[in-house]
Amino acid sequence: MDKDIHSASFGVTRPSSESLQERGKWLRSESDFEPNLESKWEVEPKSEPREWYHVLNSKQLKKLKMSDFSMYDDDPKPFMFMCRRFVYKNKAQIIKDQQIKVAMDDYRERSRNLSVFDAISVPKISDKCGGTGPVDLTEDLRLRLTPLCKLALNKYNADKDTHFVFANIVKTTWSPGAIYYITFQAQDSSTSLTTFQTHVLNQRPAPEVISCAIKT
Repeated sequence: MDKDIHSASFGVTRPSSESLQERGKWLRSESDFEPNLESKWEVEPKSEPREWYHVLNSKQLKKLKMSDFSMYDDDPKPFMFMCRRFVYKNKAQIIKDQQIKVAMDDYRERSRNLSVFDAISVPKISDKCGGTGPVDLTEDLRLRLTPLCKLALNKYNADKDTHFVFANIVKTTWSPGAIYYITFQAQDSSTSLTTFQTHVLNQRPAPEVISCAIKT
């Protein structure tokens, strides 16, 4: 089989549901809890093989031309085929690529000066996963994160010789690998509520506080 056939398989523009399931298993193995990210994958239902597969079987790959895929020019579903000699995109794929560029340019502009504690969601249309993003702060997640905040605050008090007491969680962002960037509030007897930010790795057998400081 021609080695280009592997390049041709990249015509699929979204990971399969099987690969997403395997990725989910990997994440769950790192932590007992996988948060509900605001930016979610929307997995398309598995479809029947498209006609391009039969095109590959009917012609040698090295003889394929862009015109062999003209049947997809007006297909409403985005379609792309890649090999060493050319890249074919139908009209729907070209429009989608343009929309992705606009969305990602806006995302980069809005996130340019944001810290990981204030990270925003990657546009869903980009089909990108990973990185740091905001988390839906449910009551269940609050219960899970509160001990991490108290652990971080205990470390801060020990290092700074202070006596802050945990009050509440403001928000959190999350990265794959059970990495949390939590913004929370605490106070001592002489101050009003003070906002802290902590970077915590929620690993086994015990969580690790990477940093904890008063928000500046």
